[in-house]
Amino acid sequence: MEEFQFTGLQIATFSFAYSTGNANTNDLQLNLRGVEAIGTGDEIYTLRQTQQTGNTGEFDNGQFWELRGPDGDILARQLNPDDNNYQGLGATDEYIVFQGNSFGNVIISVNDLPTEPTDLTFTQADESGTVGDGDDDGNYDFTEAATAVPVCYVSGTLIDTPSGPRPVEQLKAGALVVTADGGWDCVTWTASTLVKLDNSSMAHAPVVVKKNALGSGCPNRDLFVSPQHRILLDGPEIELNFGTPEVFFKARDLIDGEGVQQTFRRGLVRYHHVLLSSHQVIVANGLLSESFFPGPGSVTMMSAKTRRSLANVLGATLEYGPLARPEAHPRLANVLQARLRAA
Repeated sequence: MEEFQFTGLQIATFSFAYSTGNANTNDLQLNLRGVEAIGTGDEIYTLRQTQQTGNTGEFDNGQFWELRGPDGDILARQLNPDDNNYQGLGATDEYIVFQGNSFGNVIISVNDLPTEPTDLTFTQADESGTVGDGDDDGNYDFTEAATAVPVCYVSGTLIDTPSGPRPVEQLKAGALVVTADGGWDCVTWTASTLVKLDNSSMAHAPVVVKKNALGSGCPNRDLFVSPQHRILLDGPEIELNFGTPEVFFKARDLIDGEGVQQTFRRGLVRYHHVLLSSHQVIVANGLLSESFFPGPGSVTMMSAKTRRSLANVLGATLEYGPLARPEAHPRLANVLQARLRAA
């Protein structure tokens, strides 16, 4: 059985729905009346499958789903996807409509929905999402609903700027950030994702690099990052083992159970992306680490909405420059740790 998580802004109830026009004449529309989000962007709701059909890759009429609130309480049972209704506009790459029950009619979307009752209209153009909205097959697939796994800094991380350290959540496009190369670069895009950590998602829990774990003042306070986030190491040991003075390591590959650990705690964590005009080494809590790098792995793990937002900045192909420094293979990170412990 499948399970997906959404923010309170991605799930809404509506009073009623009707279609106008015809698919054959390309003027088909789905009209939803009184659409209103059930929560906020800081709340996580869980959609859990309770009955399957033969189609296991997408939402399909005949399945049943239950909706649970942020506290785990069941809000709705036996929600049935209405994908085949409204001449096929009951589901597209961007949303899925569920048949109503005592909880009400429900729509779930890759986009944020209105916080006050609003009438919405969807057309056939929505069947194939814009850049990043899905695989353009006209169906709301499980891949479109998959929980985003972000790559970056936890809220509260202090990023060095020309005017002093600033919390990462305060950085916006146009802000300047100090780089390790002795200059500064401009923020071109920021985004954040709220993740609910439980038994099924603990692999995405933050890694903490404890104060002074990598040297005096490195970091100058505990630094919390996503497991895939790259940390820069330098020094004689690095050059001896890698043939270059500076190398990136993923935070998860530096875990030693002491100075670098993964924080297995249930709850909510918000990760922040900070994209600069090129990939840079920046200073976070006094430690050299990376700005956001939109490589295939990190982009694939983004939500559809975030990918679309990034495409608006980088273009449809999401082309970007190279990594600012070489990256170590995970196996080599383990070798380096063993040699350092033996030294």
